[in-house]
Amino acid sequence: MESFLRAWREVGPVFTTEVNGIEEVVFGGLDANEQAWRSPDDWSYGEAVAVFREELSELHLTQLDPDPHRRKRRLLNKAFKTSSIMESMPAIAEQIMQGIAAI
Repeated sequence: MESFLRAWREVGPVFTTEVNGIEEVVFGGLDANEQAWRSPDDWSYGEAVAVFREELSELHLTQLDPDPHRRKRRLLNKAFKTSSIMESMPAIAEQIMQGIAAI
């Protein structure tokens, strides 16, 4: 880990290194993450995270390339936005209060 941190500090958030005899590209930090996600069509998610595919299957979000990935991400994003539940907050609060009172 120390060598990756040293490289990150010396050359920036995106650099190449050798891992187990294979040249790999390393993305480190939020700047690299933002840079990578600006151009999702340049990525093969299936190749980039093959180890996850072995564990999580071909249908896992990080294994899907452009169109299927974009569609699934669009569907999932709604679940993680606070705006999705804001209009239901009064009803949720009421249910919580009723549950606490019942206890």
